Amino acid sequence: MVAANGPSADFIVATSGPSSDLVVAASGPSADLVLSVIGPTADLMVVASSPSADLVLRLSSPSADVVVIASSSSAVLLVAARGPSAALVVAARGPSADLVVAASGPSVDFVVTASG
Repeated sequence: MVAANGPSADFIVATSGPSSDLVVAASGPSADLVLSVIGPTADLMVVASSPSADLVLRLSSPSADVVVIASSSSAVLLVAARGPSAALVVAARGPSADLVVAASGPSVDFVVTASG
């Protein structure tokens, strides 16, 4: 384990297991970051938050599921992909427009909805 504390950032790196699990956490006035990897080489989670944007990126299963969420004062963005390369959902919301893009199936169904 490695830990560093300072006025601008707090940083922690922790590993457990043979060479599997990894957790990295940093917090400061401008950004909070958590990165954790669980399992041999499978699951990945990255969480970053700041005054202007909140970001969550999560990768689950060996190479399948992906979830990305970003939000700020002007926009909220959600990107979700599940399956080897199957379903995709993209949602963006802001003061000027709300956008939803959804695709499901291998590469078949597709829906786009926009309102502003």
